[in-house]
Amino acid sequence: MDIVIKALGLLIGFYVFRGLLGKARDGDLRKFLILVAVTMAVILYRLADPA
Repeated sequence: MDIVIKALGLLIGFYVFRGLLGKARDGDLRKFLILVAVTMAVILYRLADPA
């Protein structure tokens, strides 16, 4: 599960970096928000899972 969180973090960083460079395309904000939502869901699942 840790590798999933790291991969999602790298993808989020990629879209943030593209936005900072000014090379964002149409739909990047939507992808970024979906990635943030999925990352938050994974983190909340890990916090709620007692195992």
